[in-house]
Amino acid sequence: MIPSLVRDLIENPTREVLDVLYAAETQVPFLWIDWREDDAGIAATCDAIVGPCVFAAEWRGDDRFVRGRGREVQVLFEQDAGDRHRALVACNESLAPTHEIRFVWETDGADTGELLLLSADDWESLESDHGHEAVGAAYLALAPHPNLFTDPLHALLPKRPAPPSLGSHAWWRFR
Repeated sequence: MIPSLVRDLIENPTREVLDVLYAAETQVPFLWIDWREDDAGIAATCDAIVGPCVFAAEWRGDDRFVRGRGREVQVLFEQDAGDRHRALVACNESLAPTHEIRFVWETDGADTGELLLLSADDWESLESDHGHEAVGAAYLALAPHPNLFTDPLHALLPKRPAPPSLGSHAWWRFR
């Protein structure tokens, strides 16, 4: 089931709606990821959302692997600030095709990024109900590029639909 607050951010992508989402964090499957976040912490958060003992991260020598839903993906680290993004992409790959993590556009520029983990069916339902473009304007599908932590995302932010009209009178005047 898709929390109504997830739909609210598609329909009204504002800071005010995001603040309501922050307050309801236990009702919405968010991941809060800092650029210094430990990959095991990312995996543990995914595991808590998807289901216990489904998702894990482990080191084998100098290599890091994430495992989810029977799939294992190696995280290709470059030892830089972009490694958290690469870990998230690997997590996303290991959760596919049943689940997907997407970045919440409204948190672009914050020191901690917010991501939303939903089932693939839920993402498909959102796109069916609101359109691919509107969902993309609220939630960025993860890919190797752009890197959430090192690339300037604001230039890629999709144009948002115009807010609904308030009629011909000024918004602050009573009728």
